[in-house]
Amino acid sequence: MSRTALPRHGRVALASHSELLQAALGGPTPPPTRQELRMKGINHPRNDETLNPSGNASIHDVIDAVDDSRRLFVKGSVSATALSAAGGLTLSGLTATVQAAPVAPGLGFPGIGFESVPASVAPVADRVTVPAGYSAELFVAWGDAIAAGGPAFAPDASNTAADQERQYGEHTDGMAFMPFAGADGKPVSDRGLLCANNEYTHEEILTPMGVPGASIEHVRKSQAAHGVSILEARRRNGRWMVVKNSPYGRRLTANSKMRVSGPAAGHVLLQSNEYLIKPTETVPTGKTSDGRMVYGTINNCAHGITPWGTYLTCEENFNGNFGTAGTMPAGEQAVINNRYGVTASGFGYAWDKQDPRFDLALNPKEPNLFGWVVEIDPYDPKSVPVKRTALGRFKHESAQYVVDKNGHLAVYMGDDERNEYIYKFVSAGKYDPKNRAANRNLLDQGVLYVARFDATLRGQWLALLPGTIGLNGMALRDNPHFQGADDAEVQAKILIKTRMAADAVGATMMDRPSASTAWHCATTRISRVPTMPRCRPRS
Repeated sequence: MSRTALPRHGRVALASHSELLQAALGGPTPPPTRQELRMKGINHPRNDETLNPSGNASIHDVIDAVDDSRRLFVKGSVSATALSAAGGLTLSGLTATVQAAPVAPGLGFPGIGFESVPASVAPVADRVTVPAGYSAELFVAWGDAIAAGGPAFAPDASNTAADQERQYGEHTDGMAFMPFAGADGKPVSDRGLLCANNEYTHEEILTPMGVPGASIEHVRKSQAAHGVSILEARRRNGRWMVVKNSPYGRRLTANSKMRVSGPAAGHVLLQSNEYLIKPTETVPTGKTSDGRMVYGTINNCAHGITPWGTYLTCEENFNGNFGTAGTMPAGEQAVINNRYGVTASGFGYAWDKQDPRFDLALNPKEPNLFGWVVEIDPYDPKSVPVKRTALGRFKHESAQYVVDKNGHLAVYMGDDERNEYIYKFVSAGKYDPKNRAANRNLLDQGVLYVARFDATLRGQWLALLPGTIGLNGMALRDNPHFQGADDAEVQAKILIKTRMAADAVGATMMDRPSASTAWHCATTRISRVPTMPRCRPRS
C-alpha cells in the first residue's frame, strides 16, 4: 500500500503504518507482546478495569432501583417493530437496523442529508467508506511537515526528534477547525487552523530500532510525537492543503513549556523536581519547580473549544508514560498514584529508562502535572499553553461548553475510565463576546461539580468545595485527604485529587463517561443496560 493511499487517522491507520515500514525495517515485525498491545492500536488502553475503591452507587445500580413503571426502553432510531422485522436482537438483525437514512429537518434539527453506508463487519476492510456523492482523500499524515523548516516524512523512520517537532504527530484523536476571519470580520470557510490531538505512539515503527526506551533519541522522538499539532489549512481550487511553512504551524509536545493556573497552581504537590531538557539528556538542577511553569502535555484524547477562540486539549491516559525500576513513592503520593493508576510498569513507553523526569522513584510528583485540561491559543504561535486546574484532574476525555443567558460559562467533562464520573465547571465570571482578552482567565475561577444520579429520575450536581459534606458526614476540609492550612490549600488538594473528592461526596459511578454536555453524556462502554431512565442532573 502506498503512503499516499493511507487513511492515516489515528487508530484506523495503524495496520497501514506497519505495512508501510515493514520493508524499510527489514521485513514483518514480530507479534506484539501483551505490554505492547496495551499502548497502541486497537488494544490501546481500554480503561475497562476500575480504579475506584469507593462504595458509591453505579449508574447500573441507579437504573436497577428505578420503579418498573417508570422505566423506558432504550429507543434511539430503532423501534421494537423494526427490530422484530429485522430478526430481533441478533447481530445480523441489529446490523440491518442501525443503518442511517436521510432525516428531514425539524424541531431545530438541520436534518441528515446523506445516505447510509453499510455497517462494517469482520473482516473489516482497511479503507475509508463514505456515502454516495462524497469522497475522502489524504489531507495530513504522521510525519508530514506542518511548520517552517519541517522536513519530509522518512519512510525508513529515520526522522529525528527535532524533525518530529516540526511534523504532524502520531495517532490523532480530538480535533477542531478554527477559522480565520475575513475582511468583514466573519469566519471564512476556506482558511483556518486545524488543532489536532496526538494521543499516543506506535513505538515499534517510530524509529529504525523500534525498541521503546532503548535510547534517549528514541524517547525524545516518542515525546515529540505526542501532544498537539497545529497547522494552517487552506482550500484552493476545491481542494484542501496544508500550508507547510505557515507561521502558525507548530507542535506542542511532552517537552513544551506550559503554564499552570487556577486554584492548584503552585501547590507543593505540583512542585516536582526541576530539570534542564536537552536533546541528548535530561539534567537535574537539584532544585524543585515552582508548580507554575512546567513541561509537556501527553496522551491528549478528545478536546473542546471556547467561544473566544481557544482550543482545549484533554490529557487522558498520562499514567502510562511513567515508570521506574526503583522504589515507588510512599505516603500521600502513593495514595494518589493508586487512585490514578500510576504504576512502576506503565504502558511500555519506557521513557523512565532514559529520562529521569518520568522516573517515579527519582521524580515522584511529576504525574501530578498531568491529567488537566490545557488551553491553547492557536492564533498566537508564541503563546504558552495553560493547564487550567479549576477544571479538575482526572482522565479527561472531552470538554464541551455552554454559555447561559447570564453569560456564565459551563464546561461539561467526563473521566474516561470504568466507574468514574461526570463533571461540570461553572465560571465565576461572565463571558464577554466583545472583548476576547477579557475572557483569557475565565477558566481559572469558578466551581467544579460532580454528578449524582438518583432512582427518582432526578439528579444533583455536587460542588467540590471545602465546605461540601461528604458521605461520612464530614466536610471535605476536614477529610484527611484534603486538609490544609486554609481553604485555599484545601481547594487545591480537592482539584489535584479530584477523583478522591468525587468519591467522598457520593458521585455516581459511570461506565467510562466520555463526551458530556448539558443535555447528554456519551459513555464508551455500557456493559449491561437493558433499560434507561430519563435521569440527569439539572443543568
